[in-house]
Amino acid sequence: MPPVSGFHGLIDLLFEIGPVLEGAMGPVRLTNEELLAWQTNNRTRLAPWECKFIMRLSREYRDEMAVAGKREPSWSPGISRWH
Repeated sequence: MPPVSGFHGLIDLLFEIGPVLEGAMGPVRLTNEELLAWQTNNRTRLAPWECKFIMRLSREYRDEMAVAGKREPSWSPGISRWH
């Protein structure tokens, strides 16, 4: 996630809406349609800049998920944790 200051309410909204959607080949960022549906269902109107910011956070979250999935595990594959 990019460093942010003073935007904790929008970060909370990101996780209320859901930071990513499930696509056919894995997580994808939020879409305009998903944000509009959330606003309609919650009778809330976000400013355009808030929507863009939430979508950017969603994209950053998805990108970090991809990077995290490529990292080496912190445990050694040759050692079983269960035995």
